[in-house]
Amino acid sequence: SIFGFKMAFSYFETDFLFGFFVKYTPSKRFSVASNMMYMRKTSRIFITDSEFVKISNDNMALALHLLFFPTEKFNIAFDFSSYSYYRYMLFFAPDFRLELSYKLSRLFAIGSEVEVQYIDMFTLSANFNSANFRCFVKMEF
Repeated sequence: SIFGFKMAFSYFETDFLFGFFVKYTPSKRFSVASNMMYMRKTSRIFITDSEFVKISNDNMALALHLLFFPTEKFNIAFDFSSYSYYRYMLFFAPDFRLELSYKLSRLFAIGSEVEVQYIDMFTLSANFNSANFRCFVKMEF
């Protein structure tokens, strides 16, 4: 309690994500994958036990993934999407990602990626949001 007032806050969120995924592999050296999803986000913020504010958002998400295999052990991937893991912005705040990886063995690969995120690319004033650079070791089964 602050200054004799009782403070309580409750929040409840529901996310529903539904979509279609398509992958096409015309050769051993190239594949393309795409998805289109619908997202419904509903939030309830409780002011008191009986009063709440409800906020809803209907959104759409798109992604395109291109994968090249110049050699058997080396691959290059390029992604263009309106979302990334744990980041579902309002449409159209795209992510661009470039990944290079090298297969060390049947199970392990090493690589790096750079991801650039923008905000509001529908208008002429697209704004740079962030850039991430990652190095990784990957294990595939």
